[in-house]
Amino acid sequence: MYTLKKSLGQHFLKDENICRKILSAVQAHPFLRLLEVGPGGGALTKYLLTIPDIDFKAVEIDKEKVEFLTATYPGIKNKIIHHDFLKTEKP
Repeated sequence: MYTLKKSLGQHFLKDENICRKILSAVQAHPFLRLLEVGPGGGALTKYLLTIPDIDFKAVEIDKEKVEFLTATYPGIKNKIIHHDFLKTEKP
Protein backbone atom coordinates (compact mmCIF):
# COMPACT_ATOMS: atom_id res chain seq x y z
CA MET A 1 0.00 0.00 0.00
CA TYR A 2 1.01 3.63 -0.17
CA THR A 3 0.28 6.93 1.55
CA LEU A 4 -0.64 10.34 0.19
CA LYS A 5 2.03 12.94 0.77
CA LYS A 6 0.68 16.45 1.16
CA SER A 7 4.22 17.79 0.83
CA LEU A 8 4.13 16.58 -2.79
CA GLY A 9 0.59 17.86 -3.38
CA GLN A 10 -0.64 14.35 -4.12
CA HIS A 11 -4.25 13.85 -5.20
CA PHE A 12 -5.01 10.56 -6.91
CA LEU A 13 -7.51 9.66 -9.58
CA LYS A 14 -9.59 6.72 -8.35
CA ASP A 15 -12.76 6.70 -10.46
CA GLU A 16 -12.59 3.73 -12.86
CA ASN A 17 -15.21 5.27 -15.16
CA ILE A 18 -13.10 8.40 -15.59
CA CYS A 19 -10.03 6.24 -16.27
CA ARG A 20 -11.86 4.35 -19.00
CA LYS A 21 -13.12 7.62 -20.54
CA ILE A 22 -9.58 9.00 -20.58
CA LEU A 23 -8.33 5.80 -22.21
CA SER A 24 -11.02 6.03 -24.90
CA ALA A 25 -10.16 9.67 -25.58
CA VAL A 26 -6.45 8.89 -25.80
CA GLN A 27 -7.02 5.97 -28.17
CA ALA A 28 -9.19 8.09 -30.47
CA HIS A 29 -6.06 9.73 -31.89
CA PRO A 30 -3.07 7.79 -33.26
CA PHE A 31 0.24 8.34 -31.50
CA LEU A 32 3.55 6.57 -30.94
CA ARG A 33 4.67 7.83 -27.54
CA LEU A 34 2.91 8.60 -24.28
CA LEU A 35 4.32 10.09 -21.08
CA GLU A 36 2.33 9.92 -17.86
CA VAL A 37 3.46 12.45 -15.28
CA GLY A 38 2.83 11.39 -11.70
CA PRO A 39 1.11 8.02 -12.06
CA GLY A 40 0.47 7.92 -8.31
CA GLY A 41 -1.41 4.74 -7.38
CA GLY A 42 -1.72 3.61 -11.00
CA ALA A 43 -5.47 3.99 -11.54
CA LEU A 44 -4.92 5.32 -15.06
CA THR A 45 -1.53 3.66 -15.56
CA LYS A 46 -2.99 0.15 -15.58
CA TYR A 47 -5.11 1.14 -18.59
CA LEU A 48 -2.32 3.00 -20.39
CA LEU A 49 -0.10 -0.08 -20.12
CA THR A 50 -2.61 -2.00 -22.26
CA ILE A 51 -2.30 0.28 -25.29
CA PRO A 52 -0.42 -1.73 -27.93
CA ASP A 53 2.51 -0.53 -30.02
CA ILE A 54 3.36 2.68 -28.15
CA ASP A 55 6.43 3.84 -26.28
CA PHE A 56 4.91 4.40 -22.82
CA LYS A 57 6.84 5.97 -19.96
CA ALA A 58 5.76 7.24 -16.55
CA VAL A 59 7.66 9.70 -14.36
CA GLU A 60 7.08 9.56 -10.60
CA ILE A 61 8.96 11.55 -7.96
CA ASP A 62 7.81 9.46 -4.98
CA LYS A 63 9.93 6.35 -4.37
CA GLU A 64 7.10 4.70 -2.42
CA LYS A 65 4.79 5.01 -5.45
CA VAL A 66 7.48 3.69 -7.82
CA GLU A 67 7.92 0.62 -5.61
CA PHE A 68 4.14 0.13 -5.35
CA LEU A 69 3.63 0.45 -9.11
CA THR A 70 6.50 -1.89 -9.93
CA ALA A 71 5.17 -4.53 -7.51
CA THR A 72 1.54 -4.13 -8.61
CA TYR A 73 2.05 -3.77 -12.38
CA PRO A 74 5.13 -5.79 -13.43
CA GLY A 75 4.73 -4.51 -17.00
CA ILE A 76 5.80 -1.04 -15.87
CA LYS A 77 9.24 -2.16 -14.68
CA ASN A 78 11.25 -0.73 -17.59
CA LYS A 79 8.79 2.06 -18.26
CA ILE A 80 8.81 3.99 -14.99
CA ILE A 81 11.31 6.72 -14.23
CA HIS A 82 11.89 7.64 -10.59
CA HIS A 83 12.63 11.33 -10.92
CA ASP A 84 11.22 14.83 -10.61
CA PHE A 85 9.45 15.50 -13.92
CA LEU A 86 10.44 19.16 -13.84
CA LYS A 87 14.10 18.10 -13.70
CA THR A 88 13.83 15.21 -16.17
CA GLU A 89 15.43 15.47 -19.60
CA LYS A 90 12.64 15.41 -22.16
CA PRO A 91 12.87 13.34 -25.36
